[in-house]
Amino acid sequence: MFTKDSPYHWTKLPNREAIQKRISEKLKGRPSPKRQENYRRCAVCDKLCRLPNNRLETFRYCSRECSLSRTAVKGGWNKGLKGFMEGEKNATWKGDKVGYSGLHDWVYRTLGTPTRCLFCGETKKNLQWANKSHEYKRDREDWLSLCAKCHARYDKRSEKLKISWKNQYS
Repeated sequence: MFTKDSPYHWTKLPNREAIQKRISEKLKGRPSPKRQENYRRCAVCDKLCRLPNNRLETFRYCSRECSLSRTAVKGGWNKGLKGFMEGEKNATWKGDKVGYSGLHDWVYRTLGTPTRCLFCGETKKNLQWANKSHEYKRDREDWLSLCAKCHARYDKRSEKLKISWKNQYS
């Protein structure tokens, strides 16, 4: 429109200072439209942070550490509740009517991971818990620690093998 060389440019008007003063009074305290920088303080460490416009509404914390320190419950949400709804106290407890995988989960929770085969003494290969009576009861004494090879032999339906092993290791 009007260039600086034009006689109608606002810098060449006689009341230029008055116009400039009115404009500056109106814009006082507002951020510059060209360079709008927005700052907020962290709710935890009180650090001043510069933010992009899209984070102005949601900003609370300067870092993940500050966020977690403010929102995390000291000692964990379940402090003092270990075993609170465990075993027979749980509403979904099935007792001896538990399924195959549920019973094996119970065995691993109560007896832990087997460390040594009771028959061959193996300690490194695939070790498993084998049920002695084949009745799958919730009895800690009804389980043997065996490697996969011995477990397969133990579970065979051959009565001779079962009887000889049972007599030997019971």
